[in-house]
Amino acid sequence: CLIFSNIIVSQEYFYYYGGNKIPLELNTDYIYVSAEINKRLPSIGNTRHINVDTIDESYLNRIKGVSNTQVRHNASINLGSNVSEKEYFEIISNLTKNEDVIVAPSFDLYGDRLELSEYFYVCLKQLSDTILLFNKSMETNVRIVAQDQFMENWFTLAVTEESQLNSLEAANVFYESGLFRYAEPDFRVEDPLLSNDPEFSQQWGLKN
Repeated sequence: CLIFSNIIVSQEYFYYYGGNKIPLELNTDYIYVSAEINKRLPSIGNTRHINVDTIDESYLNRIKGVSNTQVRHNASINLGSNVSEKEYFEIISNLTKNEDVIVAPSFDLYGDRLELSEYFYVCLKQLSDTILLFNKSMETNVRIVAQDQFMENWFTLAVTEESQLNSLEAANVFYESGLFRYAEPDFRVEDPLLSNDPEFSQQWGLKN
C-alpha cells in the first residue's frame, strides 16, 4: 500500500528502455490481477461492476526453459470510465490486502493500453554478474524465474504476493542501481498481428 501511495505523490510514470526514460500515462479504466489457478480472483465489492476481459493460464508456460512455473489466473478488470486516480489507487490498495493475489496498474503508451504484468527482464553487463542479480533479487524480494536460452545475459524475474514493488518499480530499481545493463518491465498488450501459427515457437528469429 505504501508503494502505491508513493506513486500517487510522484505523479510520474515511466520505465527505462535503451537507457532512456519512456513516459507512461496512467489508465484508470483497468487493473491487472494475477492469482494462482486454485485461488479465486478477488472482488472489489458491490459498488462497481467488474468485467473480466481475459482469464488464461500463465504465459510463463509459453516461455521455454522456465523454472518454478506457476499456473495462474491472469485477468484484466474493467473498472469503467471516470475513475479518479485517488479512487483507482484506493481500489488497488484494497485488492492488495488479499495476500493471494498480485495487483498492478495499467498504462497508456502512444495510444495503446499496456497492462503491467508481474514479470520484468534484466540484462547483465557480463555473465559473472549473476551474483549481483541474486543479491538484488533477495534485497527486493523478487523471484528469478529463468535465464533466456538464446541470450544468456537476459533473465526473467517476477514480483510475488510478498513483494513490496510492482514490476515497473522493480525494473526501475534494478536499472537505477547501475549494476545491470538493462531492466525492463513486461507489459501485456493485445497485438492483432501476432501469429497463430502452431509452430511459431520454432521460428527463433520471429520469437526473439
